[in-house]
Amino acid sequence: QRSKMKDISPLTKKFSRYILTHPDSIFYFLNCSTPGNSFVCVVCVDGTFTCILRDLELGHYKQHQVDMEFVTYSENNPIDLLIHVLGTYPHDVCTIAIEIDSPRFLLSEAKQLFEYLPFVNFVDISMTVKLMGRNLVEIVPTSLPELPI
Repeated sequence: QRSKMKDISPLTKKFSRYILTHPDSIFYFLNCSTPGNSFVCVVCVDGTFTCILRDLELGHYKQHQVDMEFVTYSENNPIDLLIHVLGTYPHDVCTIAIEIDSPRFLLSEAKQLFEYLPFVNFVDISMTVKLMGRNLVEIVPTSLPELPI
């Protein structure tokens, strides 16, 4: 039996592109997660969902029959894969929502993403996603602060 994703229409209505990075959020929305500390994220671009994860963890998600595309890495930089899945280029001007508060999304990875896409307006949806997971009222996301370079 396929795992069904929870309703994330509040995010889809506000953002055409967003990134979930926190293990609790991924578990809540996919009903599947893996232990460990490696980078895992779920990316939505115009309603299409992709999960970026270590190749060693793919079997766990396939076992739960999560209905989405998978992009795996072993030697590759997962941020390069994330940028590719987002379909953005260094000079693109757009807004991307991102769950920045996550033990699996390191500051160095965030810095790499933000530096590669300097014209993208990244909006932190960490609190929004946490509240959605607790079935509370959605709050308005805030813009991310400047990162020290």
